[in-house]
Amino acid sequence: MFLPIPLSPPLRDNLAMLRQRVHTFATIEGLCACRVADLVLAAHEAALLLIDTGCPDATLSLWADQAGVSLHLYDPTSAITDDRIAESRTPHTGMTDSTVSLTVVLFLCDIVTLDRSDGAARLHLCLRPADHPALADRPPMLPACVHP
Repeated sequence: MFLPIPLSPPLRDNLAMLRQRVHTFATIEGLCACRVADLVLAAHEAALLLIDTGCPDATLSLWADQAGVSLHLYDPTSAITDDRIAESRTPHTGMTDSTVSLTVVLFLCDIVTLDRSDGAARLHLCLRPADHPALADRPPMLPACVHP
């Protein structure tokens, strides 16, 4: 399944609607409750990151495949850079709102890749299902998230 979400009004002005769409998508794709919550929070923070760029053409897309559920952020202003990602991976005092948003997104996602080949930034983020073998040794994020 594929779901493009343009971050223009009304979603730009109503992030609750965005969170509901992401929640519905993740639930349909069979993610457990804890990974649905991770995806909803990651999408919310990613949307804030893109909205902060001020570009009306920024988009967030979701899709699901055998690897998990992916978020694709398209930033035509190319405000998302390798340097910003590196800075966000090492939280520190004095972080800006957008750096905090990127830090949350990077923490929640299992796979992060950035493509800036044509001048725009395309950030690909993937959340694996909780039963994915790569997450076997990772403790549950929430007490309610118990996996066999």
